[in-house]
Amino acid sequence: MNYESHMLLWENTHAQVRQIQYVEKVNTDVEMILGHSAILIVIEGDMNLWLDEIPYHINRLAIFHIGKSAFMHLTMNKPSTYYLLYYKADVVYTDACIQHLHMEHRPFHKNFSCVPTNPIAIDLLMQNMYIKWKTGSFEEHLTVKILFYELIYRIFHELTEEQGKPHPIDLAAQALMYMEQHMDEAFTMQKLADSLTISSRHLLRVFKARYDMGPQQYLLQRRMEVAKQHLQKNEHTIKAIANHLGYEDEYYFSRAFKKQVGVAPSIYRTTIDTTPQFDSVLSEPLIGECKERVLQMKAQEKIRKQRVLQDIQSSFLQRLLHRTTTAMDKRS
Repeated sequence: MNYESHMLLWENTHAQVRQIQYVEKVNTDVEMILGHSAILIVIEGDMNLWLDEIPYHINRLAIFHIGKSAFMHLTMNKPSTYYLLYYKADVVYTDACIQHLHMEHRPFHKNFSCVPTNPIAIDLLMQNMYIKWKTGSFEEHLTVKILFYELIYRIFHELTEEQGKPHPIDLAAQALMYMEQHMDEAFTMQKLADSLTISSRHLLRVFKARYDMGPQQYLLQRRMEVAKQHLQKNEHTIKAIANHLGYEDEYYFSRAFKKQVGVAPSIYRTTIDTTPQFDSVLSEPLIGECKERVLQMKAQEKIRKQRVLQDIQSSFLQRLLHRTTTAMDKRS
């Protein structure tokens, strides 16, 4: 990301703070598509954040710029405190260069992050901004705008001077996503590590630290859970289920299933254990589920906007018809 270009665009930006939310010590999960650009400032706690398809695990003060129309999903691992600041901004075109940069970078639609070197200063800045915002007075809201620009300056100053760093992506969650997306393929842990551009040893370390098991063990358990679901439905042959889960050999799949579950898949199918068995890791929001929710929410938002537009058009036509009728009555 070209931070210098973004700073130049912000220098020519007219911004308006639309809302500041302060959420303190909560365990409530949040899921939404943002109607405005926003800045999320996590003060304390432990949470998982998904921005579109990118996962983060946050346990310290961190700042996230979230672009307009982005999908945000927050899950709390323990009570957390954060600010969510919504704003509306427009770039003032002073010349063709600014217009070109705006079209190229679209700064208010970008997702990026910063772990500041001076978290206390950011915390105090947000406290001051929120107190002034709550007053509702014009004078204090003018001060809020000044403080907002100071926040933007601090973020980009740290990133351009390489003092603050972007928040690292949650590699463990990314590995989990990869396995969910490629469960029907035969792949090695080395291939998984290569997809994340890390070593297999580092992959094992971060995944085990997060989920208390190695990625290979997780993949095996997950495949067996999916296999049990298919066996309970009794719609496919064991060979088809094995191929669907990345096993080329039905015999090898049956051995792995018996070792993990305790009985062969053919016997399991006859007993049909209807009790769902899901590992706690599976409660983690998966990328497929997130994508589906994004599409649903965007479709609902599109329908809502269409209805609003139809209402406006209908109201306009009614007023126009009324005026026309009134004018004709007067003439007659």
